[in-house]
Amino acid sequence: MTEVEQLLHQYHIKPTRKRVAVLDILTRSNQRHFTAEQLYLQLQTVGFDTGLATVYRVLNDFSSAGLLRRNQLIQGKAYYELADEQPHMHLIDIHQGEILEIQNDALVTQLLSTVQQMGYAIVDVQLNIYVKPQEQPPATVKY
Repeated sequence: MTEVEQLLHQYHIKPTRKRVAVLDILTRSNQRHFTAEQLYLQLQTVGFDTGLATVYRVLNDFSSAGLLRRNQLIQGKAYYELADEQPHMHLIDIHQGEILEIQNDALVTQLLSTVQQMGYAIVDVQLNIYVKPQEQPPATVKY
């Protein structure tokens, strides 16, 4: 049994050919955040013929099982990432559309403490910070 199939079994998901193909791309890629359309194109690139609707169904299955997180990050588009135990924040460049992850243990510790003082326990953390490049002041010309 492959690592991908083991991961599917861990989340009680039947390892069909299509599910294995999608999860294989998600686990092997350096990219952490995917839209369904991006995954669909990657599947086509590796020669796996499937429809976009199937990709959406597989992503929904993975999200429902807790294997993936679904985030609305840029202009209402759904982005998917492998769920992990490490809370992190997303830094989203609104000009480039780039999504970066920030892990800040001090901030997470502060959040945990504040929430516990209020009598609650954190189930999930999703903090999205939307940014743009800082505008540089015009260069001064010296004569």
